[in-house]
Amino acid sequence: MIKIKDISLKKYSSRYGKDNNSFGQPLGVKSIVIVSVRSYCGLVRSHELYAGIYVPELIENLVNYISPLYLEKDLNDINELENIKSIPFICNSGLFKSIKGAIDSCILQLIFLKNNVPLVEGLKNLLIDDIKDFENNPNNKFYASGGSVTYNSNECIEDLKNSLNFDGFKMRCGYQYFDADIKRVKDVYSYIKSNSIDFFLMIDFIQGTLNPKLSQINLEKYLKFLNNYNILWFEESQDPDNYLLYKNIPKELRKKFSLGESFTCMNEYIAYQDILKIFQIDVTHLGGFLEAIKVLNYFSEKKDVFFTSHIWGSNLALILNLALFKACNLIKWFEVPILDFDINKHLFKNNILDIRNISDSEIDMLLSNINLEIDPNYEFVPGSGYKI
Repeated sequence: MIKIKDISLKKYSSRYGKDNNSFGQPLGVKSIVIVSVRSYCGLVRSHELYAGIYVPELIENLVNYISPLYLEKDLNDINELENIKSIPFICNSGLFKSIKGAIDSCILQLIFLKNNVPLVEGLKNLLIDDIKDFENNPNNKFYASGGSVTYNSNECIEDLKNSLNFDGFKMRCGYQYFDADIKRVKDVYSYIKSNSIDFFLMIDFIQGTLNPKLSQINLEKYLKFLNNYNILWFEESQDPDNYLLYKNIPKELRKKFSLGESFTCMNEYIAYQDILKIFQIDVTHLGGFLEAIKVLNYFSEKKDVFFTSHIWGSNLALILNLALFKACNLIKWFEVPILDFDINKHLFKNNILDIRNISDSEIDMLLSNINLEIDPNYEFVPGSGYKI
């Protein structure tokens, strides 16, 4: 039995990226928010919140508001966790859903831990048989994520050179002038081909972030030119909050489109089920592990659909998503950010993560030993949420 003693939250700010001057971090730091749940038997598990990168100051009040749903509750199994009544209407999606999902994920980890079930195995047990993965699946692919929208060709190629031990590389477009963007992609693609690498290239248009956004005419212009470069998928080619934009794109042009980073509940995925074949999934935003399991089980019968893990936080976000990736064969690709995030050295005490070869038991060990102590080097900087 797990009885919840307290739910706490930590905010950190950290140096991030080349020259500590990355796109979207105007104060020179990137901030993260981690929620932790402690049981009366002294067990603790934590979960990162993707939303904390954007609105770190808002999270604490909402965690405090939601926490009474769980405090002093006795939880014997997952069914009891799922039956905890949420706040009507406002907890079904959005920020409340994301935060409640993070708390649920902490408690789910505690339930597994109390029953001596490794996290990956516990998640597999919640998946239908057809999409359960097996250890060291050779079909699992890892891609490096870099190529900032502000980088020129040479900077993108430097990122690529640091990524050749992976199976693919994702770069960003849509911020610079069209001709400059096309040159960037062409130069990166040429470098890949000249090195005879069995390697994939992906493009992220980050249209959930950038303003002004690409018009359909400009997007189609991009897609026409980029058709020559064998791009594996295009992320956020249009505003992810505008379903009609995607519906109005000709089917042939959107066959490689991908979305999901911004989704917080299953209904958002279902809205696009007849529009897209590639979806991102991130347990630090999508209502935690339980909502992610519902999404994956729902899409398991759609044989032409696959998922890619999304990561944009600390190594805690990476490890949590890695556990789901290792559990589910419907998730084909795993994202590994290549920008240096200094706080990882604090959270995991300088452990260097060999992402491809982390075992299930190592995931549990890392989650057991995360360092959440306060350190003046990572003191939270007010106003440091992502903005451009």
